[in-house]
Amino acid sequence: MIKLRIDNKSIEVAENTTILQAANSIGIDIPTLCYLQGKKPCTSCFVCVVKVQGIDNFVPACATVAKDGMVVDTQSDDVLKARKGALELLLSDHLGDCYEPCKIACPFGLDISAMLTHIENKNDDKAIKVMKNAMPMPAIVSLLCPRPCESICRRKQFDTSIPIASIKIQLAQNDLAKEKPYTPAPAQNIGKNIAIIGAGPAGLTAAYLMTIAGCNCTVFDKNNKPGGTLNDTKIDKELLTAETMEILEACHEVHLSQELGVDFTLEQLSKDYNAVILATGENKIEQANLQYSKTGIAIDTQTHKTSIDKVYSIGSAVKPAKSAVLAMGKVKKSCSDIISHLKGDKIDNPKLFNCRIGKLNEQHIEAIKAIMPARPNNEKDNILESAKLCLHCDCLKKEQCGLKKYSQQYDANFQSFQCDKPALEKIECEIDGRHVIYESGKCIKCGKCITINPNLTFINRGYNSTLSPAIGMDWPEALSVKTDEIINNCPTAALSFQD
Repeated sequence: MIKLRIDNKSIEVAENTTILQAANSIGIDIPTLCYLQGKKPCTSCFVCVVKVQGIDNFVPACATVAKDGMVVDTQSDDVLKARKGALELLLSDHLGDCYEPCKIACPFGLDISAMLTHIENKNDDKAIKVMKNAMPMPAIVSLLCPRPCESICRRKQFDTSIPIASIKIQLAQNDLAKEKPYTPAPAQNIGKNIAIIGAGPAGLTAAYLMTIAGCNCTVFDKNNKPGGTLNDTKIDKELLTAETMEILEACHEVHLSQELGVDFTLEQLSKDYNAVILATGENKIEQANLQYSKTGIAIDTQTHKTSIDKVYSIGSAVKPAKSAVLAMGKVKKSCSDIISHLKGDKIDNPKLFNCRIGKLNEQHIEAIKAIMPARPNNEKDNILESAKLCLHCDCLKKEQCGLKKYSQQYDANFQSFQCDKPALEKIECEIDGRHVIYESGKCIKCGKCITINPNLTFINRGYNSTLSPAIGMDWPEALSVKTDEIINNCPTAALSFQD
């Protein structure tokens, strides 16, 4: 047996055990993107580097065999910096968006690509679920929205943006026309009674999202009808009534023509409810002990609590927004934070890692043109047909991507090293009834797929190396061997299923 120390922990392992295996056996996690259990180490990613006392250079933990008396450091600043550098080198020629630009631009973070995919596949019900699980009053929101998703749509570089807002409006109207429109099922009740003061854009958004999250919401408004400033817009009044009533009917109670300071006080509500949320849209409310900032009601920016116990504030009551939709989008984030605070959970807002392709070069543009869906002939007659125009810029494995996971963990910057981006190449084939995609620009040359599948190989050297079928084979033949295994082990979305 071999005795060594890893991060000041003594350990005894069998001979021929690697540092990676030894560390894992005592719960020390060392990241790796190219390691396969039971296979010869590739040592291609260099993300698993550690420092061994007496050795000047970093060593890959996946390939370095533990020796008696060895002292290993896996967490020093130098080691973490080296791993970050390795990740940034891998990102330097990684051609892909973690999240589609339209999703990032959307105030509600709507998964637009998923919605359009369902429409394209003739499954409007699933598209409606994606849309209504992410946002309240989708038709009203889309009518009022400044449409940042369309401004940033990559399709715009070739002809015109996909009419995302119009698609959402049509979807929402089709849903409302049903005998029983879709309503998101509430999560398990968390036992929190919430009083929401205000039935305007912010209050309705809060009521919708907090009901879905499992809260019992009671809405109060001084007016005799809900909607607040939405009633001052040119939106069709029947549509406004239909979408606002969808929200209020799911609430525990609704009290209209009830004014704060006249019919009830914050003190009274705070005794009867677990939380009171000020969503009045007014940044000056005559209430004792309520403190103000330069923009409106003063809050703790993390919890959204005001100076009064159990009272929170959201929306334009805290800070005026440029539009109702942008305010509603911010309310979504506020509600998530408030629910976490009420449940006693940590409010964690990590910086979202998002690798971006950026400006397309001429090769990328020509490659996209070659695969770009043509505009349907009946687009004007049926706006939902426009869903077929989507270029699907999103990553198919964004929640499973190891490169993204570790880049976020180590705060890697995908722009640290500037180099020419690889060619945009997309190969698609059908294998055993499933649609398989290989995108060479997303490949980090880890070598896992080659280790698993002998029909695959690398050609060329260095940055120019690329995955290829073995000599005499085409892609469908090469990828037909151990398809599930190579796709499940691919650390990015270079190889993926499109279901």
